[in-house]
Amino acid sequence: MLIFQTKKPKTEFVSLVTKDWRDAGPELERIGEHLDSIRDRLALLKADKKEKNTWAMRYWSELEDVLLRKWKQIDTLKQVGLRQEGTGGPKWTVDYSWWESTREPGGRWGNFGANMVSEISLQGRLEESWARSKELSFQKARQGLA
Repeated sequence: MLIFQTKKPKTEFVSLVTKDWRDAGPELERIGEHLDSIRDRLALLKADKKEKNTWAMRYWSELEDVLLRKWKQIDTLKQVGLRQEGTGGPKWTVDYSWWESTREPGGRWGNFGANMVSEISLQGRLEESWARSKELSFQKARQGLA
């Protein structure tokens, strides 16, 4: 049976930098609804006498424990009125100095043909790469980073 959603869904706006746990009511409600449906499923499984020790019982019981712990933690944070402020996430810089450009026809990946790379050009590029690596490590050693 296919059920169409007739109402517009509730939109909850959450800040990416701060989390005010005093406004955790909708989150607690959602977890509570999940807990109710899990407990209904467990009641159905317990009523079935022949399959008492199945993976389903273990799965739903463990899921109930996890959600109950999460619900209790969020409820405690809400009662305390905690307000967390974040730093906006990690700021990573990606170093692309290791990337070597290609000289083959066909763009970045070449055409992967049988005679795509000759031995002479391969040897020259390997020597160039080795020299660049040695120069980079020498520069890092001069700066005290190696």
